[in-house]
Formats: sequence, C-alpha cells, structure tokens
Amino acid sequence: MKDLRSYNVAMVALLSSIAFGVAGQLLMKLAALRSIVGVSLSSVSVLALALAIYSLGVVFWMVALRWLALSVAYPVTSMSYIGVLWGSWYWFSESVSALRVLGVTLIFIGVTLIVWNKPRSR
Repeated sequence: MKDLRSYNVAMVALLSSIAFGVAGQLLMKLAALRSIVGVSLSSVSVLALALAIYSLGVVFWMVALRWLALSVAYPVTSMSYIGVLWGSWYWFSESVSALRVLGVTLIFIGVTLIVWNKPRSR
C-alpha cells in the first residue's frame, strides 16, 4: 500500500512539474513579447513570475525523482510539448500545422508506452 501511495505522490509531483514548466515557458514568452520595445517593469515582473513558477516545477521534479526511475520520468516531461503547443496557439495565436499535431500525438503515444507498466525506481 505504501509503495502504491509513493508512486501516486510521485506521479502527481511529475504532472505538477510539467504543468509548472509549461506555465513558466508561456510566461517567459509573454515577458519576451513585452520586452520587444525595451526592458520595462511589466516585462521584468512577468519574467520574475515565470522564473518563480518554473522553479516550483523543479521542486516538484525532485519530489517525483525520489520514487520514479529517471528513465521513465524524463520521457514523461515531453508531455509539456502538448501544453506549450496548445498554449502558444491559444494565447499567442501561433499557427499549429497538422504535421506538428501529428508529431505531438506520436510523442504522446510513445510516452504512454514508456509508462504503461508503471516501472518504479528502488
């Protein structure tokens, strides 16, 4: 029971790490867009928020690695591609081609195959 609980905590931490990483990346893009005309208080504050959120993702990443094998956890972080792709389309009106969607779909399928058996570290 404790082993299953540890695995669940690790998976929540891993998914939280991915979510904070995606949010941090999207905020960094916003900060970059706001700084096109020069550094402003607005761009610096958004960048500071982005780095703080991204740093929280690193903390969750370390929690996840306590129980998950790196060879499983690291490929799962590629799920962030889905969040960044969607967020860049939704908030920044970036174009998303069918080929790009296919690529992200293939990554999703690959990650699903990697974690299918729920392998664990020590």
